[in-house]
Amino acid sequence: MRSGPGVVGARPHVHDGHDEYFHVLEGELTLQTGDGEVAVGSGHLLAATRGTPYGFRNAGSTPVRALCLYTPAGYENYFRDAHAAVNSGAEVADELLAEFRSRYRTSSY
Repeated sequence: MRSGPGVVGARPHVHDGHDEYFHVLEGELTLQTGDGEVAVGSGHLLAATRGTPYGFRNAGSTPVRALCLYTPAGYENYFRDAHAAVNSGAEVADELLAEFRSRYRTSSY
């Protein structure tokens, strides 16, 4: 995952079928949960466990690069679906993303 300075990576949402981990490779990534925010830099790992509302962003002034891990596997297909839709000319709208999220047991929060 790459994120430019000041970019929101994902608004608050909940995964019901998998856990998501961010291994920060460059920059500083901010994870927001119901408990507040935590920002970590290169070499650190952030966890967004299933059932936990969270969002993430690059609140800094330099790019962020992170490796995203999903367990169990399968959620990576959300991104394949979204990219295929965009490549086919679909407009990226909340309704389209909500449809894809529902396929992978994810909901907005």
